[in-house]
Amino acid sequence: MKRLVDPRPRPGARPALLRLALALTLLAGAGLTASALAVQAPAAALPSLSGDLSPFLGFWRGDFQLDKEGKGAPMPGLDLDVRQAGGRPQLEVAMYRYRHNDDGTMQTTRVEMPVVSAAINGRTLAFRTRSDHFHFGDMPEGQALIDWELRLDDRDAATLQGVHNSYIEAAKKRGIPVPPKDPGLEMKRITQR
Repeated sequence: MKRLVDPRPRPGARPALLRLALALTLLAGAGLTASALAVQAPAAALPSLSGDLSPFLGFWRGDFQLDKEGKGAPMPGLDLDVRQAGGRPQLEVAMYRYRHNDDGTMQTTRVEMPVVSAAINGRTLAFRTRSDHFHFGDMPEGQALIDWELRLDDRDAATLQGVHNSYIEAAKKRGIPVPPKDPGLEMKRITQR
């Protein structure tokens, strides 16, 4: 209808295709530039810690048994990455969640938890994580602040203890059955930093 009413000359198919190709090229270039500039969220950058961080530097992993008899292969339970970047300490914590599916398969989810504070006391690295989607058993999801202590046993072995969990404490106050006190998780340093 517009072509019939508007007397101005229209470009032919070739110029229109050239304009379309130019627009698509610019759009693709903008997309490539944006993807090249995209970065992952960094590990928690913490203020300087008093104490020596060097004994804790590295990638640590704690495994646990999923079956109660301890017959199955150990599964990753928690990862802790302790490093220095630009002269500042960084900690990254991830827990693994496992769920048995109806078809007998296992679903694994790696859940990263931001570290909100940390302190060093001799051979113990204490830190606090935040989880916005914490849950246990059939209890509903909620936010949890979890206090941890990584105690060095020797050069490449440590014990990670969950000291306090705000979600579990709130459930306990409401009379909900909660798990027993955390016995600690054996951690092994996988890589040195």
